[in-house]
Amino acid sequence: MKDSIQNVFLSLWKNHATIGETEHVKFYLLTCLRRDIAKELKKGKAEISYDNFSSESLFDLGLNAENRMVDREKSVELAKKIKETLRSLSKRQQEIIYLRFYMNADADKIAEIMEINHQSVYNLLHDALKKLKAVSEKFIICLTFLLTISGLH
Repeated sequence: MKDSIQNVFLSLWKNHATIGETEHVKFYLLTCLRRDIAKELKKGKAEISYDNFSSESLFDLGLNAENRMVDREKSVELAKKIKETLRSLSKRQQEIIYLRFYMNADADKIAEIMEINHQSVYNLLHDALKKLKAVSEKFIICLTFLLTISGLH
């Protein structure tokens, strides 16, 4: 992860002349970091050279095939649970989740789009997240992180 953060800032430094302006620097940096981590994970699918690691460090880092396979299975299962839960939400709850977390709309924009008042935005979002909370602690950690960085929490 630290390497990915460094890679993002090195890339920004190298390409600063060609990078356009953005109003949402935090989201831009998170997107860059996510892409770099995904790129590194894809590289991990290729054959890994174990010469640079001791067996202890491989175990500590969770790089063995069994751990990766279990993690993948957990991710697939979690994704299924999340999809099922999202489908169980009301249409308005689905819409508010979509606007907030997929479109990164703030409460003002959501209120305007859905033609509801601010308090209704927070109530509807709270009810939807409460329903999703039952799915998994991992999911809640992610949602809490998103809420924290978005300023709605």
